[in-house]
Amino acid sequence: MPKVYLSEKQKDISRLSENLKLIQGTKDCRQMGSIIGVCAATYQKRKKNPESLTYEEIKRLCDYFHIDIAAFCGSKLKIQ
Repeated sequence: MPKVYLSEKQKDISRLSENLKLIQGTKDCRQMGSIIGVCAATYQKRKKNPESLTYEEIKRLCDYFHIDIAAFCGSKLKIQ
């Protein structure tokens, strides 16, 4: 079976998705939606398509969880 290579965009989307799941932890969609200023249904959409997160939503997430925006967007987060 041939190897599958992800494009840069696919890698970015995958990294955002993993980081979002990591910081969500045990919080439900209603709580996460409240943090970024949207309803639970909109958060669900953002979770499915993390590339649709706006800068303001990312900023709110990072401020709430005390994460550097560049780290959230550019690298895989680790729990400490």
